[in-house]
Amino acid sequence: MAEEKKEQEQMQHPPHLVNIYYAEKPEFDFEEMKEYLLEMDPQGPEDVEITTVDENRFVIKMDKINIQVMKSPERDEGIAKFIQQAEQFPEEFRDELANHKEIYQAVVTNVPEIGPFESQISLLKAATALCDCDGICAALPFSGIILPAKVLDEANDTVFGGAPEDCDCGEDHDHEHCDHCHDDEEGEDEDHEEYTLWDMLRMEGQPQMFLMSIAGFKNENDGADSMWMVTRGLTFCGLPDIVIRVEKQEEANMCAQLLQSAFSFQIVNRKSFTLGEKVDLDEDSYIEFSEPPQIQCPFPTFGCLLAKVMPKKPKSKIEIVRS
Repeated sequence: MAEEKKEQEQMQHPPHLVNIYYAEKPEFDFEEMKEYLLEMDPQGPEDVEITTVDENRFVIKMDKINIQVMKSPERDEGIAKFIQQAEQFPEEFRDELANHKEIYQAVVTNVPEIGPFESQISLLKAATALCDCDGICAALPFSGIILPAKVLDEANDTVFGGAPEDCDCGEDHDHEHCDHCHDDEEGEDEDHEEYTLWDMLRMEGQPQMFLMSIAGFKNENDGADSMWMVTRGLTFCGLPDIVIRVEKQEEANMCAQLLQSAFSFQIVNRKSFTLGEKVDLDEDSYIEFSEPPQIQCPFPTFGCLLAKVMPKKPKSKIEIVRS
């Protein structure tokens, strides 16, 4: 019984973990990796140390965050089988991942000290640096997320931001050649907000594909058109996972958007939905969060809440009777 209780406690606190897949044995240049991490995000880390434990393990310390990186003893046949069925990825990428030769696993070892959200962002930074060493991709198994190395590299190099309010250049804004963004005489930039990937993740939880995924599944008693949708990865942001019942197939997109919006709302407002909470959805409905029913989810969820869309009761009208 004691062992079962210990296993249950461990499941309630899954590790902040990422697997990095390589086509060949990677060669790590710790000095280059250190410089890469230092230049990645203007907000930090201010200090990076990488120390070798043995031939298969090393530790990346970014300020106060400790991430242990270790070689996995075996290839991951499960991820190969999964990726071959993932149509959203190009066939060339799926084949390369299916034939991976080595895996390195990175784990944040001091999450309670740092906090879950900042730990996860730091883990993604380490994953980006590790993928930069000729990696195929980074996979977050508890979140159902796979990030190809190319995606990580391009996102890390992307500068996010909009044009000044008085700029009418449209969606394809070219900041470098935009007259609205530069002083005519001095050629200096006006106030033009620009953000890194890491700023966007911290402020808005965007792009969501880096932090969470949504999965659908059916139970035995579900009807032909009904199913369940659940978030994966929110626990690593310090938030509860959310499950919702999809009564009809045509409601699937709406339910997925609702889950995405619920995630964004919590990140932007720095709050977590709680049991029994009610949140206005529109003029006619609200979302109520309650205990989820006993459903057979094919993968673990953590601190899960059931989201249910409820109609608002019409306001009572008082008729004034004039005599």
